[in-house]
Amino acid sequence: MAAATMLTSCVNDEGNFRAGFGIESPSSNISYYYANNVSDSLIFYGYGNWDLIDLSGYDNSWITVPIRTGKGSVLYSQELGFKQNTTDLSRTAAIQIRDTNHP
Repeated sequence: MAAATMLTSCVNDEGNFRAGFGIESPSSNISYYYANNVSDSLIFYGYGNWDLIDLSGYDNSWITVPIRTGKGSVLYSQELGFKQNTTDLSRTAAIQIRDTNHP
C-alpha cells in the first residue's frame, strides 16, 4: 500500500508548478556505512530542475557524487563513491539536493 500527500497553496501569481523529490535510495535521510564500504546508490526523481551541494561544516572530501545538476521529470540513478576509511575514526559528510527553480 502506498500513500501520497499533496499540499497546495497560493503564495503569489507565479503560476502552477511542481517541485520536490521522490527518493528511492538511500531509504533514509541518514545512512551509516562501515569503513570498507566504497559506494552506494543515489536514486531519485526530481519534479523540477535541481542541483546537489555539499553542506558547509562537513568534510565531504571522501565522497564522490558524479552528477550534481539535472533537469526535472527525469529519474536519476548514480553511484556515489567513498574513499575507504583507514583512520580508525568516524567521519561525517552531508549533501543536499535542491530544487533550483523553487527552493
